[in-house]
Parts: sequence; C-alpha cells; structure tokens
Amino acid sequence: MFYHKVKQILIRELLKRMDYLGIKMDDEIPREYIQEYAIGSMLNLSIYWLEKDDPEAPSEFTKIMMYTRTKALLSFAIKKE
Repeated sequence: MFYHKVKQILIRELLKRMDYLGIKMDDEIPREYIQEYAIGSMLNLSIYWLEKDDPEAPSEFTKIMMYTRTKALLSFAIKKE
C-alpha cells in the first residue's frame, strides 16, 4: 500500500513539473508506460540507496536522482508548441 501511495504522489508531482516546464511526452509510447518507467526507476534507485551498506550522503543521492530522472524523461519528451 505504501509503495502505491508514494507512486501516486510521484506521478502527480512529475506531471506538475512537466506542465510547468512545458514538456509534452512523445506520442509513440503511451503516457502510462512512460510514467511507469520514470516512477519505477525513481523508486528502485531510492530502495537501492536505502539498502546500501555505505550509501552516499542525501545531497549526493539527490543529485544522482535528479540527473537520472531528467536524462531519462527527456529522451521521451518533445517541447510543447
């Protein structure tokens, strides 16, 4: 249940940020697949980081998360006109 609640929050925030930045998803892949890809990778990275014996500092992990999230999503994005 926790996983699904966090996932819904992340999807909502992701969509708000995309709208704010004027980013629209490419129509080649259905939107829900792109959302699952983006959110799944964020959740998996978070779990991996939490389970590490010697995890990076939260600030370093945040940089890693932001970089990977931005790079991955932009590969599916087109700029709104």
